[in-house]
Amino acid sequence: MTQVIINADDLGISLNVNKRIEEAIAAGVITSSTIMANGSAFEDAVRIAKQHPEISFGAHLNIIEFAPLTNSRIFQNNGLLNANGEFIEGAIYLVPHYSEELKRAIFEEFDAQISKITNAGINISHIDSHQHTHTIYDLRDVILALMQKHKILRVRRCRIPSIKLMLLGAKKEKIILDKSKAVIQPKRNVVWRRFHLFVVKYQCYRWLQLFRSKAKITDKFYAYHTLCDNWQLLKRSVDGKCVELMCHPAHPSYEFETQKVFNKSLNTLSDVRLVTYNDL
Repeated sequence: MTQVIINADDLGISLNVNKRIEEAIAAGVITSSTIMANGSAFEDAVRIAKQHPEISFGAHLNIIEFAPLTNSRIFQNNGLLNANGEFIEGAIYLVPHYSEELKRAIFEEFDAQISKITNAGINISHIDSHQHTHTIYDLRDVILALMQKHKILRVRRCRIPSIKLMLLGAKKEKIILDKSKAVIQPKRNVVWRRFHLFVVKYQCYRWLQLFRSKAKITDKFYAYHTLCDNWQLLKRSVDGKCVELMCHPAHPSYEFETQKVFNKSLNTLSDVRLVTYNDL
């Protein structure tokens, strides 16, 4: 039997996303969601969380978009904010060096975001982040310090690129993301990209080894459509495991995934039981 947590990211990013996530909760097709404290629809996200205690709610830490809660000049000095004082999408991944000053500023921002959620009366089940920034290896001590301070025991595992899926030509829907606000890295050749894939996997394994000893994490982590589309390929590796599936209801780039969620594609798979992060 595979235990599955279906987490909807980005609760609080907009009223439209909130509405779709609330519909998913009512339909019983998700079991968890994570709240973006500096999102434009945070208050509505709090309302949803208080009305639906049957699922788990975590903190979706965000240094990717919107304005920081702490208004730190350090972010501006490191090129992370635009002229409007909002985070530039992708800029955190282009920082050449995560200085102690910058890590302290990130800690204070994440601390403010977690505190805003808890002060609103929400019991945080776990931590994850917008575009997986919590898994940046250089920020590992920041995340562990936050978990210790706020007594949060669970965290989303690092997303390790699957060479197995890549080599076997697994089905993959084309995702077209809006990069109009993002800092775009220059294109690299095939050799560089393959080398980078192995570097990412190595850092993720180091991250996992550390966090396994400090926190509760799931055994596997995929996008919702990845498991559904590749069940025959993956079912042996997830049997008897606890798996988190990430989804993004109402995001235009993920409409195909949202349809799978609401069509209960996972329910057609055998030996699957839905759980929340509180059960981990």
